[in-house]
Amino acid sequence: MSYLSERGHPPYHLRPNKSVDRVLFLDLLRTLEFHSSLDEHLYIGLGGPFLEDFRLLHQAFPELEMVSTERDKETCKRQHFNTCCKNVTLLDVEFTEYLSALFPTDRPTITWADFTDCSEVELKQVSGIARRATPLSVLRVTLMAESPIYRKLHLRQNQKRIPQNRESKLAKCIDDFREMATIGNVAHDAGIFVSDMFMQPKYPTLLAHVVLGIIASSCSPPKTFVPLHAVKYSDGTVMMSVTGIFCTDAAEETKLREHFEVRGGFSFHAGEEPAPIDIPVLTTKERLHLEPVMPPAVLTGETSMKRLGYLIDGDGSRKTSKRKMQQYEKYRLQYPFFGKLIP
Repeated sequence: MSYLSERGHPPYHLRPNKSVDRVLFLDLLRTLEFHSSLDEHLYIGLGGPFLEDFRLLHQAFPELEMVSTERDKETCKRQHFNTCCKNVTLLDVEFTEYLSALFPTDRPTITWADFTDCSEVELKQVSGIARRATPLSVLRVTLMAESPIYRKLHLRQNQKRIPQNRESKLAKCIDDFREMATIGNVAHDAGIFVSDMFMQPKYPTLLAHVVLGIIASSCSPPKTFVPLHAVKYSDGTVMMSVTGIFCTDAAEETKLREHFEVRGGFSFHAGEEPAPIDIPVLTTKERLHLEPVMPPAVLTGETSMKRLGYLIDGDGSRKTSKRKMQQYEKYRLQYPFFGKLIP
C-alpha cells in the first residue's frame, strides 16, 4: 500500500461543514443553560489529537469539567500536548471500557459520541449511553451516513435505480442492516427498511430514525429522550448528527421542547429529515461584501446571489449556487474563519 493512501486523523478543525455542526452544538448547550445550570454537568467526548470540541467548550463554558477517552497511546500523548485547560481529564482507555466501568450515573452528562463509522459496535455504545444517562443529560450522536448499498452493489453515487439483477443482493444488504440496527429490545418500524430509504438522499433520515429508536428503547421508564436537532453534511464523507436531552415525564418534555424551539430554534421529531449543512467556500472579501444585506428577509439565496453578481460554482450552476448561498444565509453566524499565519 502506498503511503499516500494511508489514513490518519481527519483534520476536523479545518472542515467547514463540521465546524458549523460543532458551533450549532455550542448554541444548543447555551440554550440549555438558559433552562438549567451546567455546573453539575460532565462533558464526555472523543477528542482526537486536536481536542477541538474541548477547546471550544472551554471557551464557552470555562468551568465545565470534561473527559476524553482515547485508545491510541501515541494520540493520547499528543492530546496531553494539545490540551487546552486543566479541566480536561485525558484517559488512555477504550470508550467501551469507560462506558461500562466509569460512565457517571450520579450526575448529568453531555456526551458527544462523535464516531467516524457506523456499525453494531457504535450503535451498542449509543444504547449503553442511553441506559446510563441521568435526566437533563444531553446526548449527541454523530455517525458516518454513507449508504452501504453503493459499495456492496457496486453502484455509482448518482445512480437512482437498482438494476433488476441486483435486487437479491439489495434484499440481503437491507436484512444485514436491519440485523445490525436491532440492538437490545428495539422494535423498529418495518416500513423504514425499504430500498428507497437506502438511496443516499434518504439514508441519513433512515439512520436518524434508527438511532432514535435505539435510544428510546434503551431508556427505562419514566426516563425518555427528547430529540432536539439533527443535521447531515459532508466534507468528503457524509455524516449525520442527532442531538437530544433526557427527561422524566411528559410535562417536562413539553417544557423542554418549547424552550429549545423558542429560545434557540431547535426542533426535531423522529421521521423528519435531518437539516443539511452545505456551506459555500467564500473569500473574506466576499463575506465582507455580503454583510450589508445580511440577514435577508427570506432565506432563499437570491439576496446573496444578487449582491455578489455571479454564480459561485461557475457557468450553468444557478440551482447549486442558489442552494449554497441559501446555506450561507442560514449559517453565516456559524461560518468558520480559517486563517494562515506566516512567520
